[in-house]
Amino acid sequence: RWTKAVALEGSVRVPLIVAGPGVVAGEVRDDLVELIDVGASLLTAGGVAVPAGMDARPLSVHGGVPREAQFSALGDWEMVCDGRFKFARHVGRDSPGSLWDLDADPAETTNRRDEFPEELARLRACLAAEAARLAV
Repeated sequence: RWTKAVALEGSVRVPLIVAGPGVVAGEVRDDLVELIDVGASLLTAGGVAVPAGMDARPLSVHGGVPREAQFSALGDWEMVCDGRFKFARHVGRDSPGSLWDLDADPAETTNRRDEFPEELARLRACLAAEAARLAV
């Protein structure tokens, strides 16, 4: 828990503040975004189409559709988060991974893998599909 190279919220969650024309002042959203979406949003706000090959979408404040899941990977781990549940695993290890319920346990202290087998299977499949799509 002491470095930024882990799949825990303190490492992967970054607050995003957006201001400008068409953005409602003081509005708070819990949309899932990835850093690349900021670029797509800036293009859209500037009246430029997002290139077809850019794996990004504008933020919802600029007309984009929020992501259903957020993916991240660094070093020997990868993760997927749908806003409530997050699944993370070490790549290349025979590890079942961890499933956290961020609503019930925002500090990610308890692995809920055995309590929510359906969510675990869904997020595992989601992560595998994203890896296949990116040919990782």
